[in-house]
Amino acid sequence: MNYRILLTERFTNHLAEIGDYIARDNPSRALSWVGEVEKRVMQLDTFPEALPYARENENYPIELRQLVFGRGRSKYRVIFTVKSDEVVVLDIRHSARNGHDSNAL
Repeated sequence: MNYRILLTERFTNHLAEIGDYIARDNPSRALSWVGEVEKRVMQLDTFPEALPYARENENYPIELRQLVFGRGRSKYRVIFTVKSDEVVVLDIRHSARNGHDSNAL
């Protein structure tokens, strides 16, 4: 089954903010990085439930999963949920960010 990917405004805004931050030091890397994230997110159309639960999962009434992107200190987590035949991409955040943020999603 292929899932339809839906990107929330929160996700797209945060992705743009991160891209802008990276672009301050390396504009070409910012473009390629954003493209890599977008490509990986679109690959969630197959087997999204194979990815692990996000650490925020226990704090919400919906099932939250995560896609980890990057290496070392530059890891980001893409937070998403699966609804019927859709993957709803909720947010992207640095992996060091606390998962218990009260207004996290």
